[in-house]
Amino acid sequence: LIRKAWAYPVQALVPFNTTVVRSKAEVSAAVRIALQPAIQQAPWQNFALNGIVVEKIADVVAGKLEQSIQAAEADRNSADCIFRRDVKNNLVLASNFHENLDPHEAVCSLGGFAEVVREKAGLLGHDTLRVRLTIEIKALVLDMQKMLNLERSPHLANALGSYDAALDLFTD
Repeated sequence: LIRKAWAYPVQALVPFNTTVVRSKAEVSAAVRIALQPAIQQAPWQNFALNGIVVEKIADVVAGKLEQSIQAAEADRNSADCIFRRDVKNNLVLASNFHENLDPHEAVCSLGGFAEVVREKAGLLGHDTLRVRLTIEIKALVLDMQKMLNLERSPHLANALGSYDAALDLFTD
């Protein structure tokens, strides 16, 4: 399936070490920039699918980082709040998602460990996030039109007609 360009397994490690303003838009933009080299090497030519996958990854990472910071802020005491101390947290990034855009379907898994620090800004400034994370991406992209043609193949039906999965499972 891989040799015939029907399925594309992809694995990538994307370093994401940055300092950005604390906003979903800023974090998402930084993730998109970090993902660009990996996406440009994708073996399929579906730019719309690439865009959807990148946006989904950016949304997931930005959301998980914000949840982590909110959890750390909830643990502060009154003195931490008054003196506007920075907060730190570690998180495990784990997410799976599925996207479908004709003729391709993508199943993606994200993982990684992050250290995030929210640095409090001055009274009129914007808080910043310092993030150290390596995003591990595993994806399987299928050309669904080719897979549908394979499923309808009489040659495949004949070849699998005598196959018994239970017999295969219980024999050495």
